[in-house]
Amino acid sequence: MGLDNFQETRPEALFQDCSKYVFLANTPKQAVNGLQTAIQHAISKKGVAVLGLPGDVASASLESVHTANKNFYTQPRITPSHKQLQELANVINEHDKVMLFCGHGCRYAVEEVMTLAERLSAPLGYSFRGKIFFERKENPYAVGLNGLLGNKSGFEAMHQADVLLMLGTDFPYSEFLPEKCKIIQIDTKPEKLGRRAKVDLGYCGDIKSTLEDLMPLIDVKTSTDFLDKTRSLHQEIEAIYESYVEEKGSEKIFTQNMYNADQLRQIT
Repeated sequence: MGLDNFQETRPEALFQDCSKYVFLANTPKQAVNGLQTAIQHAISKKGVAVLGLPGDVASASLESVHTANKNFYTQPRITPSHKQLQELANVINEHDKVMLFCGHGCRYAVEEVMTLAERLSAPLGYSFRGKIFFERKENPYAVGLNGLLGNKSGFEAMHQADVLLMLGTDFPYSEFLPEKCKIIQIDTKPEKLGRRAKVDLGYCGDIKSTLEDLMPLIDVKTSTDFLDKTRSLHQEIEAIYESYVEEKGSEKIFTQNMYNADQLRQIT
C-alpha cells in the first residue's frame, strides 16, 4: 500500500457512493469488528456493505475482540401516535373518494391493504415495485400502475380522488401525481415524506402496524361509484392487452389488433 502498485485501490472512495457501509481493515482486530458491523449494516439498511481486507490482514491469525458472533434481524413495530392516527382517520372519513397507492413498503401488509380497500371501497393503484403484490385478476380493487409505465385507469383514479393515500412508496414520477387532492404519505423513513409530492399529511410508520391501528377508526364507505368507474376503465384496458396474448397471428387478427391498438392509444 502507498507504493503505487497497480493492484492498489481505495475501497472507501471506490464503493462509497453505492454502499451503505465501507471499511478498510488495517489489523486482524479491525477485520473482525468490521465484519460484524458490515453485515449488520447490510441487514438493517437493506443494502450493500463493503469490508476491505489487504492481503496481509486476510492471512493473519484471528484475534479475539469484543463483538457479537451472530447477526440480528430486527422487526420493530412503528406506528404514528394515537393523535396522528385519529387525525388521519378523520381526513379519510370526511371524504368520499379515497384512492390507495401502494409500493414495495406494503410487501408485509398485503392483507391489511386489501382490508382497507374493502372498507373504503377504494381503487388500489401501485408503483412498479408494488405491482407484484397487488396486480392479480382476483383483486377487485386493482386499477393498475401510474407513471411512465402506467395506464389511464391508474392515472385517472389518482387524479379524480379526494384523498390519495400513498403507502410505502417513494414514487419517483412527480409529474404524474395530482396537485388538487389531499395527499397522505406513510413510510418508515420520515426523511422521504413529501420530497417528491405535495404531501398534506405525512406519518412515520410501517404499513402493517399502522393499518392495524388505523382500521378500527375508519368508517365503512358504502358507495362504490368511484371504485366501479375506475375499475371499468381498468378492465377495458386489460381486455385490449389480453388480446395480444391470447389470439394467434393472422391477417384478420392483425387487422383487429391494429384496431385494438388504436383504441388503446385513445384510452391511454
